[in-house]
Amino acid sequence: MNTQEKIAWGVQMGEFYRLQKRVAPESLSVSDSTIYGLLNGILPVIEEQLDTESVITQEEMSAMTDILNEYHVSNERLEGLRGYYDIEDQVSEAGISRWKAIKILTYLYNSDRFVAVINKFDSSNSPGECRRFELMDYDM
Repeated sequence: MNTQEKIAWGVQMGEFYRLQKRVAPESLSVSDSTIYGLLNGILPVIEEQLDTESVITQEEMSAMTDILNEYHVSNERLEGLRGYYDIEDQVSEAGISRWKAIKILTYLYNSDRFVAVINKFDSSNSPGECRRFELMDYDM
């Protein structure tokens, strides 16, 4: 995305946030300075809000579903799965950071996909942030 496109998106986001602040200020989690920065083309603010580095690609989604599918299709493999640490090397080798993995797993879990596999991560063989994937009110 070039600079002009970023600025255009930033201004649109700023307008959206400004309207949201007028209608339901309690639901807005951005500051007045962020809204100002977006509306006035302050690139660091725009880039922070766009955060394109955390975008999940089709390749990353496919890689994660391939990893999970190995356990989904084999009851024997599923029984042996002790937690997230068992797949962490595969996830890293696929170029997926833990934070992206959490986003993908949360999406899949709440889409009722690979639920039996993902439920196995609620164990002591998983880091705390990789144990539960239900959506909370603040996620939506």
